[in-house]
Amino acid sequence: MFCDKILILQTCEGTFDLPDLSDDFSLNLLDWGSRNVLSIALDHTIYFWNASDNSGSEFVTVYEEEGPVTSVCWAPDGRHIAVGLTNSYVQLWDTAANKQVNTVCVLCIHHSEHLRCIVFKLEMVSNIFMFLWFHFGHCS
Repeated sequence: MFCDKILILQTCEGTFDLPDLSDDFSLNLLDWGSRNVLSIALDHTIYFWNASDNSGSEFVTVYEEEGPVTSVCWAPDGRHIAVGLTNSYVQLWDTAANKQVNTVCVLCIHHSEHLRCIVFKLEMVSNIFMFLWFHFGHCS
């Protein structure tokens, strides 16, 4: 069923100042979770902005040799987030417990490639969401 009318806002609801946001269009540095929380990756640090109460917080900063962050992806449960890194590792975090629960090494075909995008499969296996798709690209 299609709507007859589309609401187009005439004013801005808010703006973000993201000075360290990479200008590489192929990276996945923003993701909106099912619990109305936006994850934002700026260099080595991931921030959360909760749209429900308009609050922001720093979640985690990865080590210099691991990053910068190349991709963030919320799991369908809105509690877990996958963090793709330049070193081709994916970290799985439980955001409610503020704890890293798993690390997966995703091997690159070429040394000059790094992880750019992560997508979750919509099912659980052994209480951990399985990654469905990874995308690699050449470093610039």
